[in-house]
Order: sequence, then C-alpha cells, then structure tokens
Amino acid sequence: MTIDKIYIVVALSFVVSLGFTQEKEERLTMAAKFMKVKLEQVELTDTQWERFYVLSRKLKADLIDLREEAGISDLIKKRDEVYKQILKEGVPKKQHLEELGKRMYLTPRQLKGFADTPLLKENYKKAIAEFLSEEQKLKLKNVKNKNRKTKKNSY
Repeated sequence: MTIDKIYIVVALSFVVSLGFTQEKEERLTMAAKFMKVKLEQVELTDTQWERFYVLSRKLKADLIDLREEAGISDLIKKRDEVYKQILKEGVPKKQHLEELGKRMYLTPRQLKGFADTPLLKENYKKAIAEFLSEEQKLKLKNVKNKNRKTKKNSY
C-alpha cells in the first residue's frame, strides 16, 4: 500500500467516525437512547463510545431479527396498547406476559418473541458494563438511583 492510499484510508475512517455518532444517534433503539443519556453522565472515553455504538447497532439488529423470526413486527403498537390496559387493571407483574398472550391471541412463537426481547436488552446492558471501569460503574449506579428517586418524587 502506498503512502497516498494510507492517507486516504485514514482520512476516510476519520470522516466516517465523525459522522457515525451523529448519524446513528437518531437510529438507536429506545433502550440504547436511555442508556446513552445515563452514560453521558459517566464520562466515557472515545473508545468506550465506539463500543457503545457497536453494541447498540447489534442490539437493534438482534431485535429486528427476533421480531421477524417470531412474527411480531406488526404487533408492537398493539402490544403497547394492551400492556397499558394490563397495567391500569393492576394485573400482577408475573402474569403480564400470560395476560398479554391471552388478550392478543398470540401463538407460542409470538409470545416467546415478546418474552425474549427483555433478555436481549439485559444482555446489552451487561455487555456495556463489561467495558466500564469500576469508577464508571459506580457513577452509572448513582445515575440510575438518582433517576429512580426523581421519578418517585415526580408523582
């Protein structure tokens, strides 16, 4: 590889990395957006932000695949409406998924798709925690606790 080609590759990768965060920010899942807000207060390094965006893209791809495989892509909005009704009625948390399946007449495959979604998000959070330092983990925990207190006091 000649020196000219190396400069071009370096310049292109720099341009791509600059536009990456702004462009991908709009395409993050809600879970990734919420995590991003928390991580902004933790002060990540550039390398950690890159890992965050890689993991966020993977989460989005995994969620899309899961929804397509389970046949639930078109049911997300209806699920949200039914879930709000379940919460209003005070159904115990352990019965939420079962109740959702009954009310929406979901097949076992569709029900499994809805059940596996939180597992993907939990794995995403664990993967992010793996690249944080102990100090950053403590800051993140404090940010989460602060947000919980704020939510409780806002009602």
